[in-house]
Amino acid sequence: VVALLAFAWFYVDRNLIARVTAISKAMHEIAGGNLHRPLPPVEGGDEVSEMAEALRVFRDTAVEIEEQNLRQIASARQRLVDAIETISEGFALYDANDRLVLCNHQYREMLHPGTPEDVAEGMSFEQIIRKAAERGMVKDASDHAEQWVADRLALHREARVKQIQSRSGNRWIRISERRTTEGGIVSVYSDISELKHREDELRGLVAELELARSAALEASKAKSAKNKEVARQGG
Repeated sequence: VVALLAFAWFYVDRNLIARVTAISKAMHEIAGGNLHRPLPPVEGGDEVSEMAEALRVFRDTAVEIEEQNLRQIASARQRLVDAIETISEGFALYDANDRLVLCNHQYREMLHPGTPEDVAEGMSFEQIIRKAAERGMVKDASDHAEQWVADRLALHREARVKQIQSRSGNRWIRISERRTTEGGIVSVYSDISELKHREDELRGLVAELELARSAALEASKAKSAKNKEVARQGG
């Protein structure tokens, strides 16, 4: 009888330790962020079973909170995307590793007109501008794409200097870039083609006026000289 009792106690003790160990491992994994870790079965109706049930409630609550947080993050991101899609400028956000986090359609069209799908989240800034240069979309990069890419990357990483870029199709883009507190870069692209064209027209008009003014001065001088000659001969 004593031997039987000892065996029963030994079996129960080992079973108890195994159950507690399983719960302990599950707790550590859940605390480490693995919220989908399978839980030990709730059985026996004892204190260990109550621990397993408490762990299940904790895990389910953590999963619910995580899912709620993810929904809130997704909702906030969508509101941001909707907001930047309404502006006329191109907008882009790059992370600290210089990879595109998000941008609006205007940004894609300004960098890759006609093929905005070539600009995708997760791409590096270098990949995006190199592809544009190689496809002849950047007038400033004509015949020296590699040097242009290197110079553009330097300005991008400095993220303090505003610049105006000549693009294909007689388009001009004003670029403004700033660093975020987390080390990323916010880029704003404005299409100033119409302004540049008006400036060119104005310069053309000014040049024409200068020519007309010079011609008028020459004519006035010629007329004055002729009048003086006539007066001299008449005298």
